[in-house]
Amino acid sequence: MKWAFLPGCSLHSTAAQYRTSFLGVVRALGIEVEEVPDWNCCGATAAKHFNQQFTLVLAARNLALAEKVAPVLAVPCNLCYNNLTLAAHALQDEAKREQINSHLLPLELRLRGEVAVYHPLKLFLQEVGVERIRQAVVRPLAGLKVVAYYGCLLTRPKEASIGDSNRWPAWLDMLAVTAGATPLPFNAATRCCGGTLALTHPEVALRAAGVILAEARVRGAEAILVTCPMCQLNLERAQIQEKGREKRLLPVLYFTQFLGLALGCDPITVGLKKNLIPLPKEWSSFGAHQARASSSKRAWC
Repeated sequence: MKWAFLPGCSLHSTAAQYRTSFLGVVRALGIEVEEVPDWNCCGATAAKHFNQQFTLVLAARNLALAEKVAPVLAVPCNLCYNNLTLAAHALQDEAKREQINSHLLPLELRLRGEVAVYHPLKLFLQEVGVERIRQAVVRPLAGLKVVAYYGCLLTRPKEASIGDSNRWPAWLDMLAVTAGATPLPFNAATRCCGGTLALTHPEVALRAAGVILAEARVRGAEAILVTCPMCQLNLERAQIQEKGREKRLLPVLYFTQFLGLALGCDPITVGLKKNLIPLPKEWSSFGAHQARASSSKRAWC
């Protein structure tokens, strides 16, 4: 099993722990991944408002490069995933694809439309499978109460949805159960975190994140699991800015950090120190168990 891997800008900067924990998880599960060479920015939220065709060219270049690596492309960043998925859907139209290919010709690239774009969350559960992941778990995170937060971009629009219910998705909850944790009901699972409004209208983003955090606390969550760099940053930032008003800070973990701990990855590999909100002291055993894990089940991460 081999996947092409497109990290995007954030996984090489503010969300570096997402990249290292993803790579740790795939190593632990025995999956070969190869980073797409010379990938470019997906355009984020800005490019599509500037020029829709420009956004398609950006995506098409990445897709054409990925086709040379593997038939499956894993894209952890929700925004990159959303942009690439929508572009791949649009470029199924042969006439439109040929028009975009004319812009790739000077780069000696051609998009054939033969690579499938996936979010790793779906790949882990659909291609790897729950049973294989469960067998690889060396330290079940039993007793931990978590809420699964998906945000906007894995569920909207329909063409970019990861595939189960847009309103009540279950992939992340399933993964939490597989790792031994207890996912709690969470009505804010697909609410917007405020996104890039954190830069232009920070007070709006803080209110949006505050609704999500309040719901998580009411439910009794000990941590929030996320799949998106922007969501992770906004939910941590909102808690730090409300410090003093709310004493209980909730760790906001990338799902790959959470899964990596269950698979036996050490805290450095999953990048726990890069999170702004540290794990509570009572969680220390979850990151220090690798030396105690049996050699026959120790993860290679």
